[in-house]
Amino acid sequence: MKIALLVLIVFSCTSNAYANWFSNKLSVYECKSEYEATSCSSKCKKDAELKLEFLVDKKNSRVMTKWYMDKKISNSGVSENCKIFNDKNWDCTSEHTFGNRSDTYINKMNNGIFSAFTRNIFVSNTNQVTSKESNFICAK
Repeated sequence: MKIALLVLIVFSCTSNAYANWFSNKLSVYECKSEYEATSCSSKCKKDAELKLEFLVDKKNSRVMTKWYMDKKISNSGVSENCKIFNDKNWDCTSEHTFGNRSDTYINKMNNGIFSAFTRNIFVSNTNQVTSKESNFICAK
């Protein structure tokens, strides 16, 4: 009887710990600039269907993201090599180069406000550099 009670208590505590990892869903907003996304300003437009949740793994420098649409998980992913200060302050910036194109993905949380955007840099055959930023979002 004591063993069964102990197993039940351990299971209950473990279940509650995992449930709390994803207890705070954030509303997603579409923004027009990096500045708007970083501050998640009132100029950003709320996406009524999308929500985000994050699991921060400071020990392994990773952040797991879950995207929800209509209360169902629609996508998930893990960012690695993140600079993590705490659950509400982290930066997961990554760079990828494909020939004459370089993409930088900026995903970060500052004081509990998430922002993300992509910076694309193209170098033409004449060495002309063009930079474009796109896909500005935030969540709070």
